[in-house]
Amino acid sequence: MKFALKPYHFPRRLVFLGATLLSLCAVLLVTPLSTLLSPPALAQTPLTLEDVAKDGLWFGPAAWSSWWSADAQALYYKVGRKFSPDSVTYRLDRRTNATAEVAQADLATLDGAELHYDRDRTRALFVSDDGNLFLRQLSSGTLTQLTDGPEFEASPMFSADGRQVFFQRDYDWFAWNADGAIAPVLLLKAENAPPTPAPHTTYLGDQVEIYTSSLSPDGRYALVVTIPKDFDRGQPILMPRYLTESGYPDLEDIGGTRVGSPEPPQTVWLVDAQQQAVRQLDLSVLPGLNQDPLAAMRAAQKLPPLVGNRPFHLENITWNLDGTRVVTSLWANDHKDIWLFEVAPDTAAITLRHRETDRAYVNIEAFGFLADNALWFISQQSGYRALYVDEGNGANAITSGNFEILKVQWNHPGTQAYFLCNREWPGDWEVCRVNRDGSDLREMTALDGVGDALGILITYHLSPDDSQLAVHYSSTYLPLQLALVDAQTGDTRKLTDTRSEALKAGDWIQPEFVQIPSTHFDGVIWGKLYRPAEMAKGQKYPLVIILHGGSGLQAVKANEGIGPKNELMFSNLLVQQGYLVMEIDFRSSLGYGRDFNNGNYLRVGLAEVEDMRDSVDFLVDQYQGDRDRAGVMGASYGGYLSYMAMLLAPDVFKAGMAECGYSDWKLGGGSTTGAIFLEAPELNPEGYVESSPVTHAGGLEGRLLISHGVVDSNVTFEHAVHMTQRLIDQGRQNWEIMPYPKENHCPGSTYEARLDKYGRFFKLFEETLGSPS
Repeated sequence: MKFALKPYHFPRRLVFLGATLLSLCAVLLVTPLSTLLSPPALAQTPLTLEDVAKDGLWFGPAAWSSWWSADAQALYYKVGRKFSPDSVTYRLDRRTNATAEVAQADLATLDGAELHYDRDRTRALFVSDDGNLFLRQLSSGTLTQLTDGPEFEASPMFSADGRQVFFQRDYDWFAWNADGAIAPVLLLKAENAPPTPAPHTTYLGDQVEIYTSSLSPDGRYALVVTIPKDFDRGQPILMPRYLTESGYPDLEDIGGTRVGSPEPPQTVWLVDAQQQAVRQLDLSVLPGLNQDPLAAMRAAQKLPPLVGNRPFHLENITWNLDGTRVVTSLWANDHKDIWLFEVAPDTAAITLRHRETDRAYVNIEAFGFLADNALWFISQQSGYRALYVDEGNGANAITSGNFEILKVQWNHPGTQAYFLCNREWPGDWEVCRVNRDGSDLREMTALDGVGDALGILITYHLSPDDSQLAVHYSSTYLPLQLALVDAQTGDTRKLTDTRSEALKAGDWIQPEFVQIPSTHFDGVIWGKLYRPAEMAKGQKYPLVIILHGGSGLQAVKANEGIGPKNELMFSNLLVQQGYLVMEIDFRSSLGYGRDFNNGNYLRVGLAEVEDMRDSVDFLVDQYQGDRDRAGVMGASYGGYLSYMAMLLAPDVFKAGMAECGYSDWKLGGGSTTGAIFLEAPELNPEGYVESSPVTHAGGLEGRLLISHGVVDSNVTFEHAVHMTQRLIDQGRQNWEIMPYPKENHCPGSTYEARLDKYGRFFKLFEETLGSPS
């Protein structure tokens, strides 16, 4: 799917969908809310709401998981419904190229998905699903179970000298020896030291709680993070459940606290496991840690200045192979700085390796050591995620350009790096490769959409011998599949085709990926457009803008979409009735660089509404859209934006569906958007007011449908309650609310719930926007 970015859309492909397929239509796979069918097929077998509400597995199961054997001679993968115990496991034998189903009795003999090798790569460790530790000898294939008990082992590694295996239980560390004995290496106690300390035990005092610990591969040192004991995180969020066996409502603590609740301060300790000695790291040497980037905002609100170091948290701790070097990432809780710094285990001296800073939000996805102890990391300091290597004399950029990279994997000598990149256009993610010196950057795949619905979770795995890539890919009408790609030549062998026969029997019109000129920034907004195959000359079409479910996500891409399959079928139904349907990647979406991603800082929702206005103008100017018949729909963050569109742009949007959306950022919920992009409520009170839909309830003129699960543990039902009360207070009456008492986030767990909600959505748009005759 390579193309020049000159035209505004791809050429469309007309397709025919037979009556048999349409009668089966339930919910298509992948792409969020959009797709269309050719008029002849639609005329023969119209879609119904019952089709939209069906379970979409008929479309074909997904090849949703894969992993390599420790010796790289076998590739295992699962096919079925994601995370279902009914998924079938297959084995591809690379010696014979034969594929066979793995018997249920043999599943326990397979290597785990996360392997940890010794220095010579002759042995590998993994933790089984039940938490026990196993060792595989690569030469003989012998599998040895090292632990067997109720405890869950974690973080296994071979010792630097290869004679022991270290592993973690809770915050403590143990060693397995060749004779089968297991002995403690480091036991951590949040207690005061007794007169006679216990062996292998380090005491951190009775005023702390242990947060995490990381042992060096030589077993000598550890970095330990603590938080204050009994720290008050604020009042928890309690969710009522009304449908209970007792008949009385229950209150469930769903975790988390309100926006602005304090995070516990962390303290970092260097522990000598042999001497049982503890030293607190002096992090004040990190440049800028004691400088408040929000000082002006505090002063404007007449709040006291920040004293001392800014609150922070550690995100990751990485040791080199012999345990002589350790690097960790320190994140400021205000999201404005990340420091990569090295700690000298013998002296506790701190050396800064990289500082990432931005006025809005920073992120370093990953970092680590190469075989020769060079440090690599991802940085957005250029404006786009890029790969850097620090050989010891400063970091050098290995990639550069106006594209993003994700999911870095290095070959074992550390001479080549693999990663996802979107060089050709923002929505086409492929596996790319570059040499360590930055030469020969190339795309190794041409699968037009590597990854799953989110695009960054189920992606690819480099084989243990560095020769092959197991790559997951998908498209609008293709469930997640698996391909085997030569890591040097890019030669590709597609291993699976899980499409149902019904799906294979039909042709489908592909979406058009369009570039929408922005009137608010120097660039374009990308859209994914579905429209009737034949546009009647002179006719104006009602239009619906689809809003994806989160800042930091991406909907306009070549692989499968992030919405449920039912939304795709609902878009089909709308197009069948003569609508234009378009998803957009508004500002704050993934894939477009730091500035675009941070484009809603301090005023969430306002930039996105501007992008929606431009999108409607584009459809009116270029695709015969009817300016007077525009609707909007979205769920979660998209539901929030539907509120904002209806309330801030009533001149544009005449009908809107807001599903499980945020109504007041101070209420909090599953999203970190409020805490990150709006700052704390006391620092940016105007931003919280301006960015919350409840503030603008009096602006409702069009018709609004609110859909929300009563037991939503992500965006709690109280968001819908607050919104409805504010609409009542403002005297608005052109709205309705549909609560779903048994449904969690974004209703749709049953056929009945889906049929009900899509029926209401369709009625809303038909009665408000109408259809051309």
